Amino acid sequence: MVDFPGLDVADMDRPGTTRLAAMIEAAVHPDDATAFGDTLTRCISTGERFFMRYRLRRADGAYRWISSRAEPMRDQSGRIVEWYGLCHDIDDQMPAEDALRQSERQLQQMIDAVPIRIWSAASTGGPVYFNKRYRGYLRCVVAQPGDLEDPRIDKLLQELVHPEDAPEVQRTLRDCFETGGAGAMRFRWRERDGSYRWVECRLEPRRDQGGAIVQWYGVSLAQETLRDRERELSQFVDMVPVFLWRLTPDGEPNFFNKRLIDFLGLDVAHADRPDTSRLAAFIEIAVHPDDAASLGQALHRCFVTGERFSMKYRLRRAGGVYRWMKGSAEPMRDQCGPPRLITVRAAGASGL
Repeated sequence: MVDFPGLDVADMDRPGTTRLAAMIEAAVHPDDATAFGDTLTRCISTGERFFMRYRLRRADGAYRWISSRAEPMRDQSGRIVEWYGLCHDIDDQMPAEDALRQSERQLQQMIDAVPIRIWSAASTGGPVYFNKRYRGYLRCVVAQPGDLEDPRIDKLLQELVHPEDAPEVQRTLRDCFETGGAGAMRFRWRERDGSYRWVECRLEPRRDQGGAIVQWYGVSLAQETLRDRERELSQFVDMVPVFLWRLTPDGEPNFFNKRLIDFLGLDVAHADRPDTSRLAAFIEIAVHPDDAASLGQALHRCFVTGERFSMKYRLRRAGGVYRWMKGSAEPMRDQCGPPRLITVRAAGASGL
């Protein structure tokens, strides 16, 4: 401590000033000196622990960021008999901390700018943070705005979720917090006019490098927002320059995109035939007779095993001409594992 500032206690004697004031004047950065002196004086007066970051002048004249702590030593009666302090040079880590704070500010601004309601909670499900859009809604709905200063999930659920839905929402949240698994809920949420609106909330944990949960994040979407997103997705699917179709877990077609409907000249509904499955009827109508049996067998094998489908076959265009296609399919699974549906891409392959 003597070597770093190049000063000793004996050097601090100045006429008309205390040794502490002289030390602050000689060694502490001018921009930090007042706060340092006020904080230390208050701690000496009250006996509370001292902690502060400030810049300390090194012997060569350069200022370095220091993390300083001080504790009082007391006698058996509790009277302070001396103070002991330590100073830790943290100048090298300050740029990294500044960069982290800047990154956190940018993340916060991005979360606040997103046009949906986002919230986060501590790993134990304690105090909740709401983004700007969520806070604006809650200020108009929560009876006691002061509750938002230290919001608790249980209190907010009691006040905002429809009474018939609250028990299931609480149960889902409790299961997520206990098991660490993601969750999804649909429930009725009270709006500003007192009416209830259906919303969907998705909950995901954020983990550290060791796998421990450090934060929970949730996104809430109103039903109208969900319908908007579904319309956008449907428009996107229709714009994709390939043929898309979807099958149920049992292998029944339940969706063709617009490009495929235009190519075939028929929709899924037109593939219904008495005493036969919709898939079999579709293969009979649209697939070349020489490829129909092998295509049906390949698809059936994939339905049983869940393996990926890939095959080249001829598909009948609306005008009656057959075109070679390269079809591929992937199973989409739920959290329990079994396939829920299969999305198949069939792209025209020129030169085949």
